[in-house]
Amino acid sequence: MSTNTLQPEHHSTTPTRDRSVATRAMEIGAVVALAITGWVHLIDMSDKFSEVPYLGIGYGLIVIAAIASIVLIVRGDRRGWMLGGGMCLATIVGYMLSRTTGLPASTDDVGNWSETLAVWAGVAEIVMVVLAGIVLFGRQDTTTS
Repeated sequence: MSTNTLQPEHHSTTPTRDRSVATRAMEIGAVVALAITGWVHLIDMSDKFSEVPYLGIGYGLIVIAAIASIVLIVRGDRRGWMLGGGMCLATIVGYMLSRTTGLPASTDDVGNWSETLAVWAGVAEIVMVVLAGIVLFGRQDTTTS
């Protein structure tokens, strides 16, 4: 009796297996993107505290959000995707403002689009926003087994 109930679970179909591989690949991509985002902001945080303290606090919050998102995503919690995607989207907006109009008490980076670490963080943040969008808003499987 228990063999019959376990048998369907044991023999998975190809779409289920493919989705699992895709999910793991997106989780790995998200962890890497969030780790890069957190790392870049961590190494620049002390400079920001001395230049513009509110930016230093913001960088600290980015680092904390990146770590929390990684933990939640690895545990399979959708809130990690929401937190990580939202944080990265907000960070992209902040970066764009800092390079165009400048931020309050911080206009030194206006026009500075080629700072290497900022470019790496920006690419990682865009990747995270795209992955979070796929996971959170992508087409849901409506087939029944």
